[in-house]
Amino acid sequence: MDLEANAVLLPSERCHACMLRRQRKTTRRFVRLCLFIAYNILVLSVVLVILWYFNNRLSRVEKDIGAILEQRNAQVENHKTGVPPPLMGTDVVEHKFQKEDTNSISIESTRRKRAATRKKKKGKKCKNCLPVVQIEGKGGPGYTDKSNLTNLWKTPTWVNPSDKQISKFYDMSSVQNNGRIKVKAGGLYMIYAQMTLTGLSKRGYHVKKEPMKTTIASCANHSQAEGHGDANHIFRPCTLFTVLRLEKNDVVYLEEMDGNSNVLYTKLTAVFGLIRVGV
Repeated sequence: MDLEANAVLLPSERCHACMLRRQRKTTRRFVRLCLFIAYNILVLSVVLVILWYFNNRLSRVEKDIGAILEQRNAQVENHKTGVPPPLMGTDVVEHKFQKEDTNSISIESTRRKRAATRKKKKGKKCKNCLPVVQIEGKGGPGYTDKSNLTNLWKTPTWVNPSDKQISKFYDMSSVQNNGRIKVKAGGLYMIYAQMTLTGLSKRGYHVKKEPMKTTIASCANHSQAEGHGDANHIFRPCTLFTVLRLEKNDVVYLEEMDGNSNVLYTKLTAVFGLIRVGV
């Protein structure tokens, strides 16, 4: 009985397995067919888009060629009648580029002119230059009152008080009135001065600092003048160089010694200046 049952059941199981295999094969074939159809549709769409693009470009080229031919014909007719021909085709493009080049050249020339004007106004900048300022004699002798410095000094032509390099460290507002230079920033400054002294008496000058009116340097010449002639026409220069520390808002100036005979305050005989050499 068992053998008969097995003989009956085995063929049915085998048939069921065969049906499953057939279904799987059918499904795979169907999927492959769908993918093949989709691929062909995609390729066909791309080809159609390319053909449409080239067809559109060809139609535009044909229209442009027709327009150019019409313009050429109009040019020939206008030439016969004496009317100046209009710009067309490549002539329009060339005219446009020529106009743009002319505008760019004019803009560039304007920029260069502005830059040259700014350089003239501001002057050449020197990155490694030390901040220096100088004043010189305005012309004529000094006063009997040695503390009176009114209208004895002026700034030379190469010193521009409004220049950034000078205005950052020095205040030159009181130079024309009393020959004083105000320091805006503290640091080490080299002070140099030269004054041409006249006469036979004790001669020299002091470098003074305000607000305390203290003497920070001096240049003296105590020897008597040598030679013959009028003593008032014997000149002796007195030169001074020194490096001192100045604080912010210090004011420095030159003042003759009390027993000094006279000084010639000219641009060649009286010079006073400051150079900032360190912090």
